[in-house]
Amino acid sequence: CSKCKFLSQLSTAYSAWDKFNLQKALEILNKKEISGNKLLAKWGIKKRIELNKQVLHKEVNNKFCLERMVDLFENAQRRAEIEKKYDDAVARLYRILEYIAQYLISKKNLYSRDNNGNVLTDSIDLGKLPEDLREKYSSGSRDGKMSLVDDYFLLADLGEEVGKEFVKVFNEKESIIKRNLELRNKSILAHGFNPVDENCYNKFRDLALEYIKKITQNDFERIRECCRFPILKI
Repeated sequence: CSKCKFLSQLSTAYSAWDKFNLQKALEILNKKEISGNKLLAKWGIKKRIELNKQVLHKEVNNKFCLERMVDLFENAQRRAEIEKKYDDAVARLYRILEYIAQYLISKKNLYSRDNNGNVLTDSIDLGKLPEDLREKYSSGSRDGKMSLVDDYFLLADLGEEVGKEFVKVFNEKESIIKRNLELRNKSILAHGFNPVDENCYNKFRDLALEYIKKITQNDFERIRECCRFPILKI
């Protein structure tokens, strides 16, 4: 039936989005038979889908945007709250902390690029750094290659408040950042063998949320609302 086909298309779109295939999700939701279907209004999800399309459009056209970090957070929430897959959720929360640093570094245009002009987020263009920092970030095996912690130390060296705060907390004796990163690193989806339980997830979620709000500020709830999937009550 036509309703079944429509539901199948919606399901395919949001399944693609849930797997980070943003282009496919946007293409499906932009189809006339989707966006113009009267069932959207009947089911009360037309506005939600329009907001979702705005987010997808921004993410598809901009690797570094506020919408992407909030979208990642919502994805982590779904893994934890719906599927109880806390390992998967923490992997996404770790990516958020990494992405926040990358977002700030990208704004300073400090990343190296490949021959096609694509940004290389694991490599800093040392020539763009102030002279006093070039030796520090080219020394040893680093040679411009950056880990998550390196990213935040660089931001601190560049005077970014988020970076300075991260470094301050990271260097504390009982550092909550170190504890959370250690939990993630010992998990089976990172470098270790330990499962991640709900308590570990909640701690990492709170840390990630704190840093998301530092960047998005008053826009967090607005963006979050745009990232949330529709709920059908048929």
